[in-house]
Amino acid sequence: MHLKKFKNYYFLAIIIFLASFRGAEASTEALTYSVPNYIALIQQLSSYIIIMIMIISILINYSDKFIFKKYYKDAIYYFFFFVILILSGDTNIQEISIRVLFSLITLLYFIRVVSRMELKYAFLFFSLASFFFTLTNFLAYFLLPNTIWNGRLFGVTNHPNFVGIAGTVSGVFAFFYIVNFPTLKVKLIYFLVLLVSIFVCVFSGSRNAIFSLFIAMIVGLFLKIKSFEIKVILGLVSLLFVLYLLNVEFSINTLDYEKRGNTRAETWKIMINDVLEFPLFGKGKVGVTANSYLFAIVSSGLLGFYFLMTCVIRFLFRLNLKTSKLNIYYPLFCMLTFSLLFAAIFEGFLLDQIGVSVFAFWLIIVLPLKDQVNEKTIVF
Repeated sequence: MHLKKFKNYYFLAIIIFLASFRGAEASTEALTYSVPNYIALIQQLSSYIIIMIMIISILINYSDKFIFKKYYKDAIYYFFFFVILILSGDTNIQEISIRVLFSLITLLYFIRVVSRMELKYAFLFFSLASFFFTLTNFLAYFLLPNTIWNGRLFGVTNHPNFVGIAGTVSGVFAFFYIVNFPTLKVKLIYFLVLLVSIFVCVFSGSRNAIFSLFIAMIVGLFLKIKSFEIKVILGLVSLLFVLYLLNVEFSINTLDYEKRGNTRAETWKIMINDVLEFPLFGKGKVGVTANSYLFAIVSSGLLGFYFLMTCVIRFLFRLNLKTSKLNIYYPLFCMLTFSLLFAAIFEGFLLDQIGVSVFAFWLIIVLPLKDQVNEKTIVF
C-alpha cells in the first residue's frame, strides 16, 4: 500500500536524480575527463530511462480524473517555446521528431502526473533526489580526480556550471527546510545538506551558482523576517557581499578552462549581433548559451522568446496573487523562482530539455500554489 501510494513520487525522484547525468561531450572540453564504466553507462542510458519512466507514469495515471487548470497554460507556453527552438535548429527530421516527442512527453508528465502531487511530498522527493545527485558530484571531487579539469568539477555532467546549478537547487531546498522545520534534529540534517551543496557550488567554480544560492537565501530570509529595520540591514549586507564576490578571485587556475578568451561580455556581444542579424526566426541552437533569455532570441527568434517570456511572466503574476501568498510553501516557490531566473541570466539551462535545474522550473510552474493553505507545520 505504501509503495502504491508513493509510486509517482519514487518515479519523480529517479527522474530528477538521473536528469543531469551526461558526460559524453565533456572530454572535448576537459581533455583528461573520464569516469568509471558504471557511471559512463548511466550517462548513456539516463535520458532513455527518464523518458521510459515518464511514459509509464503517464500510462498508469491515465485513468485518473483529470481537470485542466487555467494555469497549465504556463507549461504549454513553455512547450511551444521548445518546439520553436527545436524547429529552428536541427535539420535532421529524425532528430527533430525525437526532440519534439521528448518535449511533449515532458509536458504531459508534468501536467498529468506531477501537477496533481501533494506539494509536501513533491518537494520532499525532488529535494532528496537533487541532493543525492549533488552528493554524487561531491564524492566525485574526492574519489574521481579525472572528473576535475583545471580545478573545476565536471562531476558526472559535461560542464561544471551544470554541477554548480544542481548544487544551487539542492541548497535552496535545504535552506528552506532549515528555516521552516520545527525540530532541531531535522534542521541539523538539512544543514549538512546545505554545506554539501555550497561546497559543490564552490568546487564547480561557478560564481553564478553561488550568487543564485545566495539570492535564494536572501529571498527566504526577507519573507521570514517581519522587522523592516532588519530587512534594510540584511539588504545592505547582501549588497556588500555581492560587490565583494564580483571582485574576488577564485583559487582556480582559470575560470576560462578552455583558454578561449571566451568571457561572458564577449559572448553576449556576439549574441547581440546575432539577434540583430536574425531577429524574427533566429539561427538555431548553436553557439554558447551564456544567457537563457538572450539566447532564446538568438536560437528561436522573437517568436520563441515571446513564448518563453509569456510563460515566465504568467508564472510571476500567479506567484504574486494574494491566495498564493497564503501557501506555507510560498517562500520555497519564491526562492526557487528568483534563484533559477537569476541563474538563467548567465546560463542557458532554461533552453535544456533535461536536467535538475530545468526540471525544477517545470516543477514550480505546474504545482498548484493554492493547495495546502494555512497548514501549521511542514512535518512529513
